[in-house]
Amino acid sequence: MKRDYDIEPQLEHYGCVVDLLGRAGKLAEAEKFVLEMPVKPNAPIWGALLGACRIHRNAEIAERVGNMMKEKGVKKPPGYSLIEVDGKVHNFTMGDKSHPEIDMIDRTWEEILKKIRLAGYTGNKSDALFDIDEEEKESALHRHSEKLAIAFGIMRTKSPTPIRIVKKLRVCEDCHTATKLISKVLSLLWIIDRNMIRPKFETVLQPIVIAVVPVAVVQALE
Repeated sequence: MKRDYDIEPQLEHYGCVVDLLGRAGKLAEAEKFVLEMPVKPNAPIWGALLGACRIHRNAEIAERVGNMMKEKGVKKPPGYSLIEVDGKVHNFTMGDKSHPEIDMIDRTWEEILKKIRLAGYTGNKSDALFDIDEEEKESALHRHSEKLAIAFGIMRTKSPTPIRIVKKLRVCEDCHTATKLISKVLSLLWIIDRNMIRPKFETVLQPIVIAVVPVAVVQALE
């Protein structure tokens, strides 16, 4: 990159390489790359490596990465999802209990969960932390931020008003599967756009739009 195009790699470029290696399951290479980077890796880079360890079930490297993060005082920022309803932006993080309507949100999600289970949803526990038991894993999966935001959106909006959700991290495999089934059983249109929220829909169904956008954009919406 620097040799051929005279472009100095930025932290984001190094992060992309770590993410690609992690997705490919080349965790040892990704770890070596992070340790040998000429710039100091930030929390998202460590988080990408740790997330890849979770996906590929590599507890050994995950433990090493976790220890290094503790030694360096690095804390992985929690992912969160934003949804705007009636002109107000609501922020959800995984396991969030602070929302004033959380009891109703939980009941709405339980109703949604019953319906998608009948459609074949089982829950991908590999997207949960490995250092908790099976029951806790299932509970943690059901409280991912986008699931809470979707439940709140379904609870507070009526078709054909779009349910627009913005999140700064990529959608995990379990949430991807769950949202597709929610669209199917509730007759909703689901669109994921990593760049922007599409404002127009040529459908009478109620769209669920999950946009994964840069952190700066998310922060501007808060």
